[in-house]
Amino acid sequence: MAPSHSSTITRAGAAPLIHRAMLPPMLCTILGLALISIFFVWSRQQVLTLQYDIASIESSIRSARQEASKLQIEATMLRQPRRIEGLARKELGLVMPDPRKIIVVR
Repeated sequence: MAPSHSSTITRAGAAPLIHRAMLPPMLCTILGLALISIFFVWSRQQVLTLQYDIASIESSIRSARQEASKLQIEATMLRQPRRIEGLARKELGLVMPDPRKIIVVR
């Protein structure tokens, strides 16, 4: 009997391992799984990067809120009448007028 060319991949003296008709669907399946795996890893990496970015921005927001709170306290202290009066006396040389010299205008 003459050797025939079959459409299967065989081992010497054994049953066929893969039928040639099954090769394209198997390659497509392997390629599809590889692409899905790559997409999964990429998407996880993106999620982690975004989580780090969010944490950094939240830290900046907390820092800005603390700074705003400190500035608000400082502004309140700078507007105190006692402080303003002290600056007027020291730096501008102003004094309280004699009560007899005050004229009320209506």
